[in-house]
Amino acid sequence: MGWSLWKLLILAAVVYYVWNWFRRQQLQSGRPAAPSDAGNAAPASGRRPKAVDLVKCPKCDSYVTQGSGHGCNRPDCPTL
Repeated sequence: MGWSLWKLLILAAVVYYVWNWFRRQQLQSGRPAAPSDAGNAAPASGRRPKAVDLVKCPKCDSYVTQGSGHGCNRPDCPTL
């Protein structure tokens, strides 16, 4: 009962299939596939919100997005 070429090929195919199945499950659950892939892969569209610069309100010291209308309902706060 030795290791023939066919047994090694079948074993490699099974390992490859199982590895891809686990990787697909991780991607569907939202976890990264591997820690080393996090910096190299381009972010998928629709997965992460884009970064937005915030501005500080001079009256109430809240950080809000530019042009959001602020919404703190204080009469002395300007619309940013």
